[in-house]
Amino acid sequence: MLGSDILQIFNIRDGGLAIYGGLIAGGYVIAKRCKACKIRPEECFDYIAPFVAIAQCIGRFGNFFNLEAYGAQTQSFFRIGFQTINGYIEVHPVFFYESLATLIIFLLLRHMQKNRKFIGQICYSYILLYSGVRMFLELLRADSLMFLNFRISMVVSVILFIYSGVVLIKRYTQYAIRDSAKPLDLNKSNKKYKK
Repeated sequence: MLGSDILQIFNIRDGGLAIYGGLIAGGYVIAKRCKACKIRPEECFDYIAPFVAIAQCIGRFGNFFNLEAYGAQTQSFFRIGFQTINGYIEVHPVFFYESLATLIIFLLLRHMQKNRKFIGQICYSYILLYSGVRMFLELLRADSLMFLNFRISMVVSVILFIYSGVVLIKRYTQYAIRDSAKPLDLNKSNKKYKK
């Protein structure tokens, strides 16, 4: 139970790591580095967001090998079965659902990079899409991290979904022209990214 042994947070060999924590920590470090180099963080995030999605797509298969991040028991066509200490069970392969969803997100974001309308469009679209997917998948998961009666990832997903949605609406309606940016060309070097 959360709070029973606070030092278990650092026991990464027995869990303790979550994708949202990694994204927040990674985003913070990148933003600090961008500011030090006088680069707009959202510009950098627009470049890397699709690759975060494809990394998640691949990384979720680690959950398959570890028999974790699975869903509730089901008789669905997509179910998978495995042996537990309590016997054989068939469950929703939530890790596979997320892997497939993040692959689609990757493809969508890569397409958006070629037609970017404004700075931040790609990174906020990633946040919106992933948090939306995660909200749905949390309803299926049987091993969600809980605090009181709340699924922590569900709460974070709702907050991020609303925040990114508001930012995107604001950008589309108010800054699409004034904050315009050329489509990202990943085939050309960008001098301002060189230290």
